[in-house]
Amino acid sequence: MVRVRFNDDNPREFTLLVEDDGQGLNPTQIRDRARDRGILDDEQAAALDRSGAYRLIFQPGFSTADAVTEHAGRGVGLDVVNAAVRESGGRIGIATTPGKYTRFKIGLPRRDSQSESHSSAA
Repeated sequence: MVRVRFNDDNPREFTLLVEDDGQGLNPTQIRDRARDRGILDDEQAAALDRSGAYRLIFQPGFSTADAVTEHAGRGVGLDVVNAAVRESGGRIGIATTPGKYTRFKIGLPRRDSQSESHSSAA
């Protein structure tokens, strides 16, 4: 099951939470896959902490899927989301428990419509 929640209570940003009840992220599996695909060498993989391993899932072409299916394995998705969020001045956080869930928290800045209309009219 996937849960999606939107929150607009913060005056500075909108928050989008996307959470699944799947396998969670396994930092060892992510490190191993990155090493197997030549993204990291053995030394880099050994030195990479859990947070660094999670950041790898945002790399273009990266996937931990064993096979390509209609919905997974092509390594297209999170890198595109990350680029769009960053381009808009936003941020993405990850919370996960292996074997239980993964939650992405996306914060997108609110835009002041008055200042935007003034700046485009100038």
